[in-house]
Amino acid sequence: MTGRLGAIWRAIWRAVPADIRLLAFFLLALLPLRIAATASVRWMSIDGGYYTEVARHVRDGLGLTTNVSLYHMGYEYFPHPTSVYPLWPLLLGYAARVGDLYQLAHWLPLFFYFTAIIAAFGFGRRLSPVQLLPVHVPGLHAGHVFASMLAFQREFIVFTSIPYTEGLAWTLLFGLLWRLAAQGGGLQWGWALEMGLWLGLVYLARAQLVVVAMGMALAYGVRLLVGPSRVRVALHGGLALCVFAVFLVGWWAYIRGFVADAKLASLLRFDQNQANTLLSPIDIIVSSESPLHFVLDRLNGFLVAWSLGGSTAYYRAFYAGPWALPLALLLAGYAAVRALRSEGGGAVRRWAAGLREPEAFAWIGLATIGLGALLSVHLVHKHYNGTWYFAKRQGLTSLPAFILPMWWLLRAPIPAVRTLSMGLGVLLYASYCVSGLHEAWDEAEDTKSDTRGEDEYGGLVEWLHAQSVPTAGTLAGPAAEAVSLVVVMDSAVVQRVSYRTRSVGYHWFDEHTPWMDVLTMTDRLGARYVITRASERDWAFHQGAGDRLHVDFRRVRNAPPGFTIHERVTPEEGA
Repeated sequence: MTGRLGAIWRAIWRAVPADIRLLAFFLLALLPLRIAATASVRWMSIDGGYYTEVARHVRDGLGLTTNVSLYHMGYEYFPHPTSVYPLWPLLLGYAARVGDLYQLAHWLPLFFYFTAIIAAFGFGRRLSPVQLLPVHVPGLHAGHVFASMLAFQREFIVFTSIPYTEGLAWTLLFGLLWRLAAQGGGLQWGWALEMGLWLGLVYLARAQLVVVAMGMALAYGVRLLVGPSRVRVALHGGLALCVFAVFLVGWWAYIRGFVADAKLASLLRFDQNQANTLLSPIDIIVSSESPLHFVLDRLNGFLVAWSLGGSTAYYRAFYAGPWALPLALLLAGYAAVRALRSEGGGAVRRWAAGLREPEAFAWIGLATIGLGALLSVHLVHKHYNGTWYFAKRQGLTSLPAFILPMWWLLRAPIPAVRTLSMGLGVLLYASYCVSGLHEAWDEAEDTKSDTRGEDEYGGLVEWLHAQSVPTAGTLAGPAAEAVSLVVVMDSAVVQRVSYRTRSVGYHWFDEHTPWMDVLTMTDRLGARYVITRASERDWAFHQGAGDRLHVDFRRVRNAPPGFTIHERVTPEEGA
């Protein structure tokens, strides 16, 4: 009997296409590593704590509100509406109505880690099912390349065991691309409506991915340029982008209700959405003296991005993957020059004819999204909270700019460069996968990171609870939970603590905060304490205060270990 069942199972397994079997092996190899990594996570990290705190309010029927006033936003009451991209905290909050919020905060991102991988595979399979290495790796095609490059990217591994937006956002993005490949160049009105819906959801999942809609707009522009059916293409693209615009206008109308002087930039710069003008705005982006200075500075960023040293280069998160882009461009350029020399205008006409094919629209869309995503990351140069995004989770947006060149190198579609292209592709892709597997293994073994180590903030949480006996109506907005204590807290601590407290409101503070802003937070925004870690942040606090510290504040003696707490004195006490 056992032998017969085994034979049946083997027959079924052999009936499964080779590429699906390869994907199954890949997912089964990843599954125990990712489960082990997620099971050991205890804490939410920084932004994950903020998303969890917002989700808690959603769960409790308070909507998209928060007790945390980030980036000098100047909230005058708590809970306060937030302009953070809403899709993930809404999903987590509503899910928490039927499950435990803190368990879901870890396991839902892991679920979306795998759905994003499967969506990336489905997209690549639709786009190009041609086997890349049929002799050595039967079944391997673009789907496996796209899926593995997403699955092994360092930031995607790290931030899909904690409640960050990446898992959901990339599931939606590759879901959109999957549908794009399936529809090809179809111009049905239903598909236009569907595309607009996908674009809107991707944006609401992560505002940074507005570049996806911009890339698709550019793809429609290319299709208009090369034809055919230009009128129908214009109407189809216009309808899709109008549906997307409904999401933008609706979200903008919402945030205008509580953001002072909301502009179109408010749809992208969440960190600049202040509720009033009581506090100084935080200057985050490196300013430029002239357009030339801007261009030179951002061009220098390309040298930083592709360097082999430093903590901000692409290789820290993408390993060898980014090198596929310049190598593919060089080889494609060389092949194009040879084709122009041998065929002349015939090569141009052949390329234009290829772009006119309806099936080319998915390729154009991926290329324009990749271009826009890459440029969006390179345009952001900060002098606050880091410098470049290349090695950070925000730099994950560059991934589409690397997956297509990697596939192209492995595919080696041009005879003139086939051997060199395939050799480089195998070398880069194998290196990427080995490095990514090592990262996944390290995450599974990690026991000391800030999401898995000892509770550094438990004493502070207990102290805040002791100080915040709820008093109904204190500093509370309409139909809000009671908030009886407001504090100014070290920015590196706020989001790690806020999701663990209920009746405490927080104002964000760090070494860039002017002293007069600290006094505004206490005297006009209701804060009672200023809390810093007893380390270098405390030094910055003292430097900003100067001689006023001991006049305006007194030190609290029963502060929890590792923290320094100052309490605002009244004018009478100061005198």
